[in-house]
Amino acid sequence: MRFWVAFTYLYRDAPGMSGRPVLQSSFEYHAWKMLEAHAFPKGGPSALLGEIEAFKGTVSSQVLVMMVDELAAAGLADRASLRKVVSKSRVTDCGASVRACEVLLAKGDIDGAEEILAMSEGSQEKVRRSLARARIALARGDTAGAFEAASCAYGYDPSCRGAYDILIQTDPTGGWPQRENIQDVLEGRKPSRPPSSGRMQDLYAIYYDWFSGRRDAATRKLIESGFYKDKDPEFLLASARMSMDERDWRSALMVYSELISMEPPPFVYVETAEAAMGVGDIARALRYLEMADGHQTRVRRDAIRAYTLMGDRRGMSDAIRIFLDSESSGSDEYVAAVGFLIEKGMEREASMILDRYSRFVGDDSDTLTMRSVMQMRSGDYISSRISACKAVRADKNNNAARAQLARLLYLTDNAEAAKRECEGILARDGSNVDALALMRDLSMSEGDYESAIADCRRILEVDPSDIPSKMALAEAMCRKGDEQKASDVFRDVLRTDGSRDRAVSVVSAMVSCGMYRDAESLSTVLERTYPKDAMLKRLKGNAQYALGEYLKASVSFSEAAVLEPHDPVLWHSKGMADEARGDLESAEDAYNRALLLDQGEAEYWISKAAVQERCKDRFGAVESLNRAMELDPRSIYPLVRKAVILASSSKFREALYYARKAAAISPSDVGVMDLQVDLLVSSDDMQAAEDMLRARIAREETPEASLRLARMLVSKGDRDGALAVLDEAIALHPDNGALSGERIRVSAGELGPKPEPEPVQEVPVPEEPAKPPAEDPEALYAMASNLLDAGDIKGAMRAVDRAITADPSNPDYHCLKARIILAKGDYEGASFIAEGALRTRPDDPALRRVNALAKEAKGDMKSALAEIDRAIAHGLDDAESNRIKARVLEKLGQHERAASCYARVVSLDPEDLDSAEAQARQQIAVGNMSGAFGTVSWILRRDPSRESAILMKAEISAERGDDPGIMSAYSLLSALPKISDESKVRMVRILEDSGHKDEARSLMGGSQKSRKYDNAVKRAAEKVLRRAYMTKTSASDPDIMDALGLEPALAEQVTRYLADIPDCGTISPAMPDFGFLERQSHDVVLKMKWSDLEGSPDLPLEKVFFLGGFREADAAKDVVAYVKRAVLSPPGQADDRLSAMAMNLLKGMSIYEIMSQCDLGVYEAVIVKNLIV
Repeated sequence: MRFWVAFTYLYRDAPGMSGRPVLQSSFEYHAWKMLEAHAFPKGGPSALLGEIEAFKGTVSSQVLVMMVDELAAAGLADRASLRKVVSKSRVTDCGASVRACEVLLAKGDIDGAEEILAMSEGSQEKVRRSLARARIALARGDTAGAFEAASCAYGYDPSCRGAYDILIQTDPTGGWPQRENIQDVLEGRKPSRPPSSGRMQDLYAIYYDWFSGRRDAATRKLIESGFYKDKDPEFLLASARMSMDERDWRSALMVYSELISMEPPPFVYVETAEAAMGVGDIARALRYLEMADGHQTRVRRDAIRAYTLMGDRRGMSDAIRIFLDSESSGSDEYVAAVGFLIEKGMEREASMILDRYSRFVGDDSDTLTMRSVMQMRSGDYISSRISACKAVRADKNNNAARAQLARLLYLTDNAEAAKRECEGILARDGSNVDALALMRDLSMSEGDYESAIADCRRILEVDPSDIPSKMALAEAMCRKGDEQKASDVFRDVLRTDGSRDRAVSVVSAMVSCGMYRDAESLSTVLERTYPKDAMLKRLKGNAQYALGEYLKASVSFSEAAVLEPHDPVLWHSKGMADEARGDLESAEDAYNRALLLDQGEAEYWISKAAVQERCKDRFGAVESLNRAMELDPRSIYPLVRKAVILASSSKFREALYYARKAAAISPSDVGVMDLQVDLLVSSDDMQAAEDMLRARIAREETPEASLRLARMLVSKGDRDGALAVLDEAIALHPDNGALSGERIRVSAGELGPKPEPEPVQEVPVPEEPAKPPAEDPEALYAMASNLLDAGDIKGAMRAVDRAITADPSNPDYHCLKARIILAKGDYEGASFIAEGALRTRPDDPALRRVNALAKEAKGDMKSALAEIDRAIAHGLDDAESNRIKARVLEKLGQHERAASCYARVVSLDPEDLDSAEAQARQQIAVGNMSGAFGTVSWILRRDPSRESAILMKAEISAERGDDPGIMSAYSLLSALPKISDESKVRMVRILEDSGHKDEARSLMGGSQKSRKYDNAVKRAAEKVLRRAYMTKTSASDPDIMDALGLEPALAEQVTRYLADIPDCGTISPAMPDFGFLERQSHDVVLKMKWSDLEGSPDLPLEKVFFLGGFREADAAKDVVAYVKRAVLSPPGQADDRLSAMAMNLLKGMSIYEIMSQCDLGVYEAVIVKNLIV
């Protein structure tokens, strides 16, 4: 199933619902079925309108739009009837209102259209309502009002086609035809309007050339344009979009940032957010998305993408819910959301959405297909196949269901049946991508690369951007031997999707296909975009290792290990490269690092044993092999190697014991049989050796084994037996000279192999000792630097010494050696090395800088300052030098100079927020609070989640008496997913001193809760909650603790933890997690059907935990506390949206009924209830 399509980047906003509507009540489903079939009760559409009006609750926007259209078609769409329809809309929906407005305008009822549109004032949707206002204004002859409203629609969504007609009519000289043509080009369409001349036509020509492939011409026109030179915003926007099209996110973001300062239309904020996501600045992207129209499909999809990139599952889940709650979301979006969540491992969330989708639709074919996919993704192929079969039975023409069934047949090793099913689908629908994709996978698994290539090309004809097919096409081409075409396709994949994950998958596929040189060169290119990606460096190392370039591979693996020092696989890979190039000491060091991180991996112990064996450390090798045998008792390799090591020490009996253990595990392994023969011969047990050798020949005959058996028989006098063995072997290998020669000797009565003639004695000529191969000093230098960064001082020193031996004159190598010695804590030694090198190169700035570091480490700050000043004076005026100087000045107490120096560091390296914080600290030290506040504000604009900067802002604000600044810092801190206890204590102290007791109590409550119970108690409590729900008992029942086998002390802690429901404090919409808790309270209360909230606001924790799909008990406890506080606290302040809802509700409705009907959380439902009492 192809789920990602609904969440991929789409430039053009989807105008309406995709698929059929997803309804939330049986009445809506009943009304939709009648409207879909045009089958109305007696009285026709008017009768259905009466039913809709009588329904107690809001009705789906899609159903209401269909009702409006049905009334218009029947000639019944007057103002009164349309008012009745629109009155049933949700407050947040505007679809029915806008459609009714269009119908009334077509009839000439301008006042009625305006009245109907005003009924959707509660909706915050900008584009459609602005366009409707523009049409009303135009109908009234209000050209200025029409232009203003249409401009608003365009400003939020330049793909809004209706806006251009009005803008062209109301502003004929404004260049709007060319703007529409530009939008056509962006969407891949032919231009809608004829060409003209002037500024906008010049701009259109740039767009047209660029997106027609004439990029050089477009670039030349842009940079030569006077408008661009004068920073015309629309020409700057063209530049940013051109960079976006090339996926040069950083350049695009620079231009967009300049545009933001010009107060651009809202759609520019959306594009800026997408550029920010491209460079990985997700917090910035989310800020810009907040400035756009959150009702647009494009904005909602971007929000999902942003939270996905951030790894914020909660935010992503909330964004998907908001997306699905919109009136434009239909069944296609629900299907896509379910599949997307499954792919992200969020099966519970997917299940909740699927349940919501199928609540009134029932288990139709589409729903069953989705359930099958969910079950398949979880590994339950049996249940998945049952669901797929039901889906096919429910609708035999549902190709998606048939394709899912075929996929399951393939996964359960029934390839022929899967192929027949796919052929049946393709006979009905030759362009069905799901069936073609499965045929592609079948061809690839069978090695039929010609068919796979044909299948891929058929898919790409239907969907040219299908990444899996492009990947499979490249792999199939490579397997066929056409590596150049495969490389071109792989690179085309990256032009389609330049994300980091896709880059990794492409390089990985190249390595697995054997395209090692291409993988290495592509990794080098990608490292410019992703310089700190350990996986790319690891894959590059794998390619270099396969090419036999072991030194380069070792460097790549060490670079990756610097970035991921706790990944044992990287250290093991480095050890393998070092071992392959003969550097056994470095190899053992790397294997030891891997084992330090993961002692439970047998392969690491085996690798270490191999190096120890080569280094003649037999005792150490045996110890390592023993650990490998403990970890993997079914592996024969450590048993065989231990037997070989014992045999080399003449311990043949012990060696034979381990060889036989290996044979018991793998009785058909001829290598193990050969080893047993060797050991039996060494033990003088010739009969057993002969028997084993015969068994080995019976298993797999080779000339060498037959020759050995014949000689063994000859040695014990059985010449006839030897001849029989040789005759059988010669019959199998008639061209083998060794066998024929041996038979002649045995027949002649010789008892062994013919002795070789004595070599002629010659006067030995002394040979020059072989020179060791020349080493690459640059590679050794890079390795030493990486090992130093990874903390491997010993390995770094060894590598840099070898680099200096290869090239003693290079000052960089001596600098690095001094740094390594400095890292060891030998400050005198580092200074000695640096000063010794400075005697021959006194003006070398790098040596001066290293000497400054050594002086600083010794505590000689004045000398350190003099040295770093010399380094800067000699040209090394970079961020690192100024950072050292600032640090030394700070230690000397020269705070004002230190602040200036830190400012210089930040100007050279804007990403160095640590130095920016240090600058703020120096400004505080000299009493420059205003400057410090400005510095910290700059830091938080770049990284709003930087905890230390937030605390600094709070402390500076407290010092300045700036209460809004304190609360701003509190809001930023509260929004963080995790807060250190130290930060909480510091913020609580500031809040209490400034009189914000409630906020301090709320913040500290979370800290005390997290300290009070450890993870073991929480995990045990979660087991108790699951068991309590499943057995329909209370979580406080001691029998559950006993059944789970909890120790008394742990059971007591769990009981206390479950009873300790935290007070969530005062509820306010300004709370960072207000939206999440409201949505959770809505979902949980409705799933539990807890209808008596007024009388019983204490929700059972076990039900909340299980039905809410929570993974942590803390989250469920937060919801329990939130619901109770919301019900028992005085109602909050109502806004216009809630007031409008209350006007449509009946008195006496319960909180539960309001939550269900208005789709509200408990806090807002309580407010609405208070309004209708």
